[in-house]
Amino acid sequence: MVYREPYFGFSRQVYAVTARMAGRLNAANVSQKEHKQLLDERQTLLDKKFEGTITRREENRLQYVRWSLDRIEDAKYGHTLDVLEGRVREYEQFLSGVNSLRSQLEQQIQTGRQNRGHKRPRVLLRNSKYHCIPLKCARLVILSQPS
Repeated sequence: MVYREPYFGFSRQVYAVTARMAGRLNAANVSQKEHKQLLDERQTLLDKKFEGTITRREENRLQYVRWSLDRIEDAKYGHTLDVLEGRVREYEQFLSGVNSLRSQLEQQIQTGRQNRGHKRPRVLLRNSKYHCIPLKCARLVILSQPS
């Protein structure tokens, strides 16, 4: 028998997000007492591991306890990290756009240098505060407004 992931009429991304939310809700219901017990158990198992006296069964339990603690931590801080990840993604897209603009400006300037004998188009940076500024080099200069 082949296992199939259930299909609920929406994309895998939506499925992943809802599964993550459900996991966070479940982990958020862990009491402080249970959380402390898991921390204590992890410490005990780590002590055994560093002493070299841990058994295979205890190693497996240590993996499970670590996983459980990770789920609890994700329930506490996961949403904040998701928001931060979204902001980083937006910044990376912005940076990509700036790099694309820079590349286009450099290409325009390079084309202008190759056509020195011909009438070359002037590349201007228009800004309402600073009239027209000709770009004479390949560097992108960002003007800041005076405070």
